[in-house]
Amino acid sequence: MGTKDALLTGLTKSGLSDKAARVYAFLLTEGGAYPSAIAAHTRLNRSTVYKILAELSIQGLVNEV
Repeated sequence: MGTKDALLTGLTKSGLSDKAARVYAFLLTEGGAYPSAIAAHTRLNRSTVYKILAELSIQGLVNEV
């Protein structure tokens, strides 16, 4: 199992959805990005990324800078 797969598995085991885990893992590795870049890299719809970022923000996992 690769490092990325292990990270995604750990995040989903901690309670994040698969999509939220993909977004959060990308942010952990990249250090931050615009929602459009997150959407392109994770292959998620941009509106889905905005929704996930809002959920992660409520959970205290991400902040908008």
